[in-house]
This record gives sequence, structure tokens and C-alpha cells, in this order.
Amino acid sequence: MRINDFALAVGNVVQKQYDKVVNLATNINGGWEVWMQCEIFLKLHENNNNIVFDREVTYDQSTLRADFTFVPLNAPDTKTWVELKVLKMSKTDVAVVEFMRDITKGTEVKRSLKSTHSATAMLVVPVKAWDALKQVKETIADISKIGFIYADKSSRSAARSLSSKFPQESEVDGKALVLYYTIQDSH
Repeated sequence: MRINDFALAVGNVVQKQYDKVVNLATNINGGWEVWMQCEIFLKLHENNNNIVFDREVTYDQSTLRADFTFVPLNAPDTKTWVELKVLKMSKTDVAVVEFMRDITKGTEVKRSLKSTHSATAMLVVPVKAWDALKQVKETIADISKIGFIYADKSSRSAARSLSSKFPQESEVDGKALVLYYTIQDSH
């Protein structure tokens, strides 16, 4: 499973649970991130039992933990480490800062990971998607490495890069956004 496929699976969870994730992102300050991780796990195993999925895994040669990892059974040396953040109480500025911290964390720990492993920071923004996109564009120097998907209860977009075509406000208005940044081999 490649990271775009994984991001699409997360987008499918958001689409299927759209009203719930909007409610949680608007009204709960914490705790729904773990629920989201469980929903992602269930989605991954719904159609594909060929993935090993673990939560709270310690990075190689580190005391830091990833929110979860997944490893395809047909490629056991290809592990993806994921840091997941979710929007809390509609505070996009806080969510984007947390996303940036996870990018930094992923970049730091990637140095100790095998070359076939990747680290990914992911942010789920069920409301105020446009605000989050503007903040990402203003605060992250290289947006070319950021992928995104948007969804509402009736549809989910394909995975795209922010560098390919930055979305218009009308395109994401009223939609949930999934942003992701993958740190590849740094050896």
C-alpha cells in the first residue's frame, strides 16, 4: 500500500463518517484522534487483510512513538510510520502548527529508519478547510511535498499534490480536508 492509497482510505473514512467528524472537530477538544485511528484501522482491514497495522509503535533507535504504522504483508521491509493530527474545536492555526511539528518529527526520525521505510505526517480538517490550506501555504516553505484529499458525505476527491494545482476556495468550501506530507529516504 502506497501513501496515496492510505490517504484515500482515510478520505473514505471521513466521507463515510462525515457528519460525525465535523461534529467532533467542532465540539470536542481532544480524544477523537484515537477514534479516527481505530476507524482507519477498520477501513484498512475491511478490504485488505494483507496489512499489519500497529498503534503507538516506538521508532527505530528512538524513544519517540508513531501514532501507527502499517506494513504490507507482501513487502515486509516497507514500513510506513504515521503521525496523525485532527482538528480540535475548529482551531486551524493550532492544527497546522501540530502538523508542522509532525513533519519535523518525521524528518528527524527518518534518519534512523531503514531506507525502505517512510514517515508521514497527516492532518484531518473536517471544517474550515480553506483556512487550513491558506495557513499551510503561508507557513510551510515547500508545499510541493504535501498531498491532499477532500471529502464530504457524498464524494471524495482523488489524491493530489498542492503543487500540481492549489485548490480554489469554492472547491473545498464545506468539505473535509486530509493533508499529508511524506518523508522519503534521507540516507
